[in-house]
Amino acid sequence: MTTRYLTVDELKLYVRSEIAVDDAFYEAAINTAETIIDNATGRRFEVASPTVSSARSYIPSGGCIQFIHDCVSIVSVVDNSATLISGTDYQAEPLNGLSDIGASVPYYALRRLGYYYRKWFNWYGIPGAPTIVVTARWGWPAIPPEIREACKIVAKDVFLQRDVAHGLIGVSDVGGIGARLNPQVRDTLYSYAHPSSIVVG
Repeated sequence: MTTRYLTVDELKLYVRSEIAVDDAFYEAAINTAETIIDNATGRRFEVASPTVSSARSYIPSGGCIQFIHDCVSIVSVVDNSATLISGTDYQAEPLNGLSDIGASVPYYALRRLGYYYRKWFNWYGIPGAPTIVVTARWGWPAIPPEIREACKIVAKDVFLQRDVAHGLIGVSDVGGIGARLNPQVRDTLYSYAHPSSIVVG
């Protein structure tokens, strides 16, 4: 297994448990916590590759804003087979890749600019077809410290409620415990939710 937000040693230090178990149990707790956080926020907090970009397709929103996955840079945007120009046809938001408090965050939306094509529509193709193709370096500049702390809290909950005979309890059960009852986790998930998602508290 691989972990994204915490290392096993970081969780061990945070839990400070005297229970002697295999590292796989810690890894499983971290992976469960990461899944809970990803599902609740509607995004994956992964550091973007410094060199690798790839294309992803989207169904037009019909409005001036098109939500996309998190990315740190955009190589190209193709709309209905036409390559768009940044600053003329669209702009990536949040502007400058900064949050309202000036923290570095990924782009997660494209605003359509111009006088005629001011909205994201499927102009020519089959209705519902993904006619927008965005090539970008997907991910975050860095994993937010608040997400790492939330992961510690949820992973600790998962680990301490581990049934020795049957392993970790279900993700849905843990999600109800970790995400709803802990105020720090709840507030973090709300503040880091993708705008296209709804966090259930």
